[in-house]
Amino acid sequence: MPNPEVLLKKCLDHSSNQLEKDIQKLKSGSMELFGSSTAIDIIQAPIHRIDSEIIKAKNLNEVTKALSKFVFPGTPRPPQQ
Repeated sequence: MPNPEVLLKKCLDHSSNQLEKDIQKLKSGSMELFGSSTAIDIIQAPIHRIDSEIIKAKNLNEVTKALSKFVFPGTPRPPQQ
């Protein structure tokens, strides 16, 4: 079984890379801010608080719920599946 710490690091690295790409798209004007479910659904919290919530999560659903606590109010939420 893969090491959970390695998987979490890969996840966080991917998220960080995606956030950078989304920020670049926003700066260049090639991405719509509203109506998208990108990482720009601005997360406002110290990274250690976000990390502690993610570490407690047991599956991807719980990670999503944990992160939703930090989404800036008033930004569109991704559609529920």
